[in-house]
Amino acid sequence: MEPNDWMSHRAREEIEYSLKVHKSVKEELKSSPIILSTPNREQLHPLHLPNKGSTRTRLSPEEWRNDIFIRVLTAGYKVAADLSPPVDDRELALREEWFEGGDHKLLMRMLSEGRVPYAWRERNYPDKPITTTRAYKTARERGYSVPEKFFTNREVSFSEREAFYAGHMIARGHFRELNPFLSDIEGEDPPYKDRYVSFRSSLCQLTGQFIVPDPLEEWKAPYLLDQLWIMLYPNRKVRLVGLEIDGEVHLEPEKRANDRKRDIMLAAMGYEIYHVAGWWCRIDPFRVICEFLSASNLLPDANQRPVTSRFQTINEYICDYCGNPLYRRDEDWIEEIEYEGRSTVMHGGCVEMATYPP
Repeated sequence: MEPNDWMSHRAREEIEYSLKVHKSVKEELKSSPIILSTPNREQLHPLHLPNKGSTRTRLSPEEWRNDIFIRVLTAGYKVAADLSPPVDDRELALREEWFEGGDHKLLMRMLSEGRVPYAWRERNYPDKPITTTRAYKTARERGYSVPEKFFTNREVSFSEREAFYAGHMIARGHFRELNPFLSDIEGEDPPYKDRYVSFRSSLCQLTGQFIVPDPLEEWKAPYLLDQLWIMLYPNRKVRLVGLEIDGEVHLEPEKRANDRKRDIMLAAMGYEIYHVAGWWCRIDPFRVICEFLSASNLLPDANQRPVTSRFQTINEYICDYCGNPLYRRDEDWIEEIEYEGRSTVMHGGCVEMATYPP
């Protein structure tokens, strides 16, 4: 295959996906806000010194491989690492539990011992979040009441999957537009670099389908938070920030009322809950996560970083080269370049075609 043929194939693939996801969004939702609701205040939990245990001076080969894995997330950012207690037998036991999925009771038990799940391995991967079926199975094994009807084979929604992948890529520092150390922006603002380093240093864990006793009806199946971001700050305070990816059903008055009531009760349990528009996650999940990071003050100014931040509506997501809709499936699916004397936003494939024309 000739190079230009390959480029055309990539552009066609991106256009095909883009047309499909844009078609899935109702016209009346294309000008909606990205952030649908935010909590009233931030919550900080004090982290006390851990109980003394038998500190492990050496890790087994399997544990060593796990340690190499987590450094993808943590390399170069040391605040949370320095505050985390040394690995001991108790932590290794907790890691095994956490691998199957995070849950409220487990996390509260850990925090009471002065522990946090600092970049621990989980069963899910960035491009394959844990299913709701698997999360409910773990919940039942840990004593939560889960009716049989919840054990059908249920994946997370397309919007949740896209947002989970984008969140992990951003958490790992792989989103060039957000990471000032990878950015091509000249004269990068030093204060933003400091804020970015603080964010990466304090991030302990990003977990999906986090199990919480349903605060509305605790005797029923537990509630599953789409994402939980766990932050540990230099003053040994922890923030538990939940992100909910809302579909269109959450716009119905009764559902919105239940969401508000649940958020208040989750706040009483120690969680800050943010809601974002799932239909925006279909179009540009990386931007949605950036908007969330700004709204939550986890990373101020993050919402200004994506090249698509200039777009106020979904209908504005149009490629300046081919005229078709834009969709960001991965970080390089939307790019900004100087073309014919002006700044343009294009599909990644169209950038290659514009840069290396036939």
